[in-house]
Amino acid sequence: MPEPLRDEPLLSLCIVGAKHRFAVGDELVCEYQIDAVEAAEIQAVEASILWHTEGKGDDDLGVHFFERRLPATPTTAICGPCAA
Repeated sequence: MPEPLRDEPLLSLCIVGAKHRFAVGDELVCEYQIDAVEAAEIQAVEASILWHTEGKGDDDLGVHFFERRLPATPTTAICGPCAA
């Protein structure tokens, strides 16, 4: 097993709730945390939700939600919940 990169930030993502599949109109809530990097080094955090359908006909893939968060100040860490 390769040794983990030590210069890369660590990202933890947790989907709130026990659902694994979502229907149209369902809310998806997640929380994230960034570690192993100085807050001043974070330029932005981008979150996106992709959807994928398969079955009869062609498979389909698209972007349902996209958000780019910028720090309020250069020394403020970017972390917290995102929802779509």
